[in-house]
Amino acid sequence: MRFKGNVSTISGGISGLMPENVKLNQAREAACSYDQDHLFRFYAELSGAEQDSLIEQVLSVDFGQIRALHRDLVKNQAGTAAPETIEPLRARSW
Repeated sequence: MRFKGNVSTISGGISGLMPENVKLNQAREAACSYDQDHLFRFYAELSGAEQDSLIEQVLSVDFGQIRALHRDLVKNQAGTAAPETIEPLRARSW
């Protein structure tokens, strides 16, 4: 179920966000903190089910692990030289 409308305030000044809004905010914050805010560029154009799916997908991504893998496997390999010639693999006789 999706909720629309203004955010209500619970007594004590605590914002009464609906669960979908909380999840959306968490997903946006996670994406933005890793410079992936483009993931939500067309969010408003998606159907409710598609929006929910996008939020769940973004929340399931471990952006920290992806950054670490990129650092360890891509950036730190910049000094590794590619071979000068690439030879085709030999066909295997079955």
